[in-house]
Order: sequence, then C-alpha cells, then structure tokens
Amino acid sequence: MFSQTSLKIINERFGKVKKMEFFVNEPFEYKLKKDFWYKKNKIVALNDTAIVFDNDSIVPLNKLKVIRIKDHRHLLTLFGGAFKTAGVMFFGLNTINNAINDRSPVVDSKAAGISAALFGTGMIMKYFSAKRIRIKKNTVFKVVEINYADLNHK
Repeated sequence: MFSQTSLKIINERFGKVKKMEFFVNEPFEYKLKKDFWYKKNKIVALNDTAIVFDNDSIVPLNKLKVIRIKDHRHLLTLFGGAFKTAGVMFFGLNTINNAINDRSPVVDSKAAGISAALFGTGMIMKYFSAKRIRIKKNTVFKVVEINYADLNHK
C-alpha cells in the first residue's frame, strides 16, 4: 500500500464555496504574481508551503496568482472544436466546389466571412472552456496525505 498526497484548494467567491483537488504526478498550469504567461509543469511533491515540480522548480503557495484548468467545461470544449472544424471545412469545400464548377471568384468573400465567424466562435468557446481559479486572501490551501495502509488501524 502507498500514501497519496493531494493539494486541496478551497475558494469562496460570492458566498459560494468551490473545492478543487490536485494530486502528485498531475499536470498543473499556473501563473505566478507579476508573471504574464502561464506555466505548465507536473507536480512531483507537495508540502505545507510549496509545490515541487518535475523541472526541479519549487513554487511557494503564497506566490500563486491564478490556476488554470483546461477542458473543465466539456460541452464548450466539444462545441468549440466542432465550430472550428466546421469553419475550416466550409471554406475548403466552398473553394473546391467553386474550382470544380469553374465559378469566379474561386475564393468567395461571403464563404470566407461565414468561415471566419464559425472559426472565431470556436476560438471564443475554447477560451471560455478553461476554468481559472484566482488566488485571493480567502483562498485556503490544504495539503492532505492519505495513508491507505493505516486506514483501518486504531
């Protein structure tokens, strides 16, 4: 048997409590204070004050600004991909159809506009499918270690 360490984040926003849990060997996407870009690393170890990643970097919990969870909203991810694919396919099929039937112009501006709208809608849906947890003063971090071997011992 082994023990499993997890990081529980409890965030209260607008009177609603949200709980998230991250485990060792999971990818973790985060932004530090005063950083512009997100970083994505794999969690190797957890302790009460910091997270250790696979690239030997240690990030203190009080330096975290935002945590991003991709593909959290499954329907937005599904429809976002479908809209992007539909935009590319519509443009390609319209252009090929115009070339086969000798229509001029081969690239139709109306079809390009519709394709751009479909593709843009898919990109916006992809952006909104990622859940972001902003770390505020009322955010609570708990590192929990569950030892399955001693679960039934008194």
